[in-house]
Amino acid sequence: MTADIDDVFAIILYKVVEGIEDGWVTLFIDPTKSTTIEDFLPEGKVSLYSGETHRINLKHLKLGTQVRVTYNFDITTLTNNTELWCRSYFPDTENEVTTFVSLLKYQYEYPISETHTFVVTNDIDRSSGLISQLRADMDCIVKVKSILISVF
Repeated sequence: MTADIDDVFAIILYKVVEGIEDGWVTLFIDPTKSTTIEDFLPEGKVSLYSGETHRINLKHLKLGTQVRVTYNFDITTLTNNTELWCRSYFPDTENEVTTFVSLLKYQYEYPISETHTFVVTNDIDRSSGLISQLRADMDCIVKVKSILISVF
């Protein structure tokens, strides 16, 4: 799944944001026909990304399926020495893949690509779907360029 640069969504991440759990902010894109590539989905299968719930849809996958999600985005830091974390989160079981992306030393716009690989191990995670989130310790602006989902 890819998004044109005109269709990017910008998010400002704050160290402490009221109403957002532990500073994690959900990433999402608008999955319209002009911004997605789904030509290779098996016949009768649904999209791997739900724009309504902002989750990666795993319901139609078998247990034991390996999924790789690559997040491509630009981040503009507003403060020196900004830490950036990325996680793929299953809300119903609180399982997650979390990575420390980088310590961004200067105020600058950085291109970032982060990949998470996981295996669908239970029915609860499969039915709840996956939420893509970022967290930073200082203010910054994120422009999501694409979310690429691969299934093996």
